[in-house]
Amino acid sequence: MANPIEIQRLIAAQRKRGFTGGDQRVYIRISDARQRLMEAMVDYLGERTQWTQEYDEVAQWLTDNDGRGLMLIGNPGRGKTVLIHHVLPRLLNEQCHLYVNCYTALELNDYEIDPRGKVRTQYQRIVKENKIIAVDDIGTEPDAQVFKEQHCYFSELVDECERKQKLLLCSTNLDRDELVQRYRLRTMDRLTAITRRVWFEGESFRR
Repeated sequence: MANPIEIQRLIAAQRKRGFTGGDQRVYIRISDARQRLMEAMVDYLGERTQWTQEYDEVAQWLTDNDGRGLMLIGNPGRGKTVLIHHVLPRLLNEQCHLYVNCYTALELNDYEIDPRGKVRTQYQRIVKENKIIAVDDIGTEPDAQVFKEQHCYFSELVDECERKQKLLLCSTNLDRDELVQRYRLRTMDRLTAITRRVWFEGESFRR
């Protein structure tokens, strides 16, 4: 049986030869990420911009995400939605030439019925068309009821992102226990594996 050191040497040798072992994750590495993030926030918020420790952690993720997504979790009014919907998509587009599609958790439940009676769900379109998916305010949406079928589309999205190595960005005002209650432990375990969590604490900037 090969020992861990031998395995790591083999992996390192394969990387030097250009083999990645089927790794299709999205890697983000932005130099001067803290400065870039600050500039993008000032451009969007102007004089309302306030810098906190949480943003330093987001800048660390932008410096090297190690192939993992980002989960912003914690108190409301701390800038999570601004980051998810506006600042991070702009930075990833300008600095990495990556396109980020942003949705609210409630939008995952949308669907329409075409003239032939076929159901087309927003969730199916999101998963099919996007490599990077941003979802704001998770945990507030009810389960979707599509005819007689009930779906928790965010849980399904987490599964899909893990299987197909999509990059997931998300935000929530719920704490971990509330998220476990909403999505169950299995989803939280996978979400923890595919994202880096940044905790937002303190009073709302809106006050």
